Amino acid sequence: MTLRSGWRSRRRGCAGSCATDALQHALTHLPPATRAQTAAAPGNVLRTAAHLAADHGPFDLVLAGCLFDYLEERFARALIRTTLSRLCRPGGTFYFSNIATPNPYAALMTHIGRWNLVERTPADIEADVRAAAPPGTVAGLDITADATGLTLFATVRRADEPG
Repeated sequence: MTLRSGWRSRRRGCAGSCATDALQHALTHLPPATRAQTAAAPGNVLRTAAHLAADHGPFDLVLAGCLFDYLEERFARALIRTTLSRLCRPGGTFYFSNIATPNPYAALMTHIGRWNLVERTPADIEADVRAAAPPGTVAGLDITADATGLTLFATVRRADEPG
């Protein structure tokens, strides 16, 4: 999901999801002022990211929750690259989450629930960002875990334009 924040710009924002119902649910729970600046773009994020950037971007803030859990390395890196080069404005922030490894519930989730997630360590996330980010685009990378240790949160700060 991507969202342009009103704190730096008055332009509209975008939200994208492959699940139209989930996207609509999220949009209805935004504050009215934020919702007024947000445009929905349902579909495959890997296909719609470039269109979101061209039609509505770049964005002050790009959020991707519960998305990287389903992306194998090459797709995760492609999305990181596109986000940092086209979706996130210079000086903006890219914030995403990923299920952590080790996950004590992984066997239950996979074999009983048939819920297959791509688990990552902080080192995996750092390697993905470093490998995918265009040169000079990352000003900072912070990776933290939630209180349970099951979810990692990555905050990538995009460098300002030189000059």
